[in-house]
Amino acid sequence: MSVELDGVNNILKTDTISEVTSANGVTIDGVNIKDSKIVTANSVDSDVYVDGSIDTAHIADLNVTTGKIAADAITGAKIADNAIDSEHYTDGSIDTAHIAADQITNAKIADDQIDSEHYVDGSIDTAHLAADAVTGAKIADDAINSEHYTDGSIDTAHIADGQVTIGKLATAVLTGATDIGAALADADLFLVDDGAGGTLRKTAASRLKTYIGGGITGADQYRVSGDFDDDADPITNFERADTDGYGGIGTAMTYSSGIFTFPTTGYWLIDFTAMFYHNNESRFNNATCYTTTNNSSYGISNYGSCLLQITQSDNAYGCASSSFIFDVTDTTTHKCKFASDVSAGGATMAGSTGTNQTIATFIRLGDT
Repeated sequence: MSVELDGVNNILKTDTISEVTSANGVTIDGVNIKDSKIVTANSVDSDVYVDGSIDTAHIADLNVTTGKIAADAITGAKIADNAIDSEHYTDGSIDTAHIAADQITNAKIADDQIDSEHYVDGSIDTAHLAADAVTGAKIADDAINSEHYTDGSIDTAHIADGQVTIGKLATAVLTGATDIGAALADADLFLVDDGAGGTLRKTAASRLKTYIGGGITGADQYRVSGDFDDDADPITNFERADTDGYGGIGTAMTYSSGIFTFPTTGYWLIDFTAMFYHNNESRFNNATCYTTTNNSSYGISNYGSCLLQITQSDNAYGCASSSFIFDVTDTTTHKCKFASDVSAGGATMAGSTGTNQTIATFIRLGDT
């Protein structure tokens, strides 16, 4: 049984109509049509629908399930704006082609995800570096040249000791334009080239004096403090001549029981001048200097003689003098002493605490 309808729901042809009622509609081959609707369950198939005939109003809420949608049936036009969220993507489904240019911002990148391979060569410039971000460990060896320093940026703390050689000094940089304003002192310093590669080193003025022999580095004087008229070996009544304008240079000699000890090694000029007087008859008188190099055995280094010639009843005066240079190489073993030798019934060696009548002088000439 079949029914043919026209476009306005009029029956054009009937074969078998099992039931026609106003209340229940028309039943054709078991299919009920009421109010222009097919009401029998599960009786409408896809070929009954005209393309595009089903819209939102025909579909009850929450009735389109996954099984009702054909594969690849949902196109971009069917998806509402802002309808796709993170749970709709399968892991790994978004690749480079899906991401528009300039869409990945800082907020989208997890911490510690960008490594060296993500940077294009030469892509990091000054604007990308934070202030003070380039530490010493980031700078390659031999990478810093003169153009990298700002003028005046290198000060004393940056220069290692002993690194400024003569070759590093500009011409006429040491002008000496400012005068020292006083006499040179032994502690004053000079710059000298050590002759072994152009390294500047310092030396004290005292060393220069010794090297060029242009100054006495040590001197001392002792005098006999009172008259005596006997032979003496050694003479034991010396005192340091440090009054009435007399004085020494450098460290003083040491004197004990007639023995003199030198304060430093070096070449020493020793002079012994003795004054004698007599009022009886002519006499020969000797003033002798003895030295030792082993602090034990003394030998005559030099001596001086004088003849007191009596021509009248008044006292006759004369001087005996001896001097020599003593090479002191060890201050513990190199020492000296002085002796007097007067004739029998002889003369008197003059001495005084107020004036230098018989005096021993020690002058250091230079290094040994």
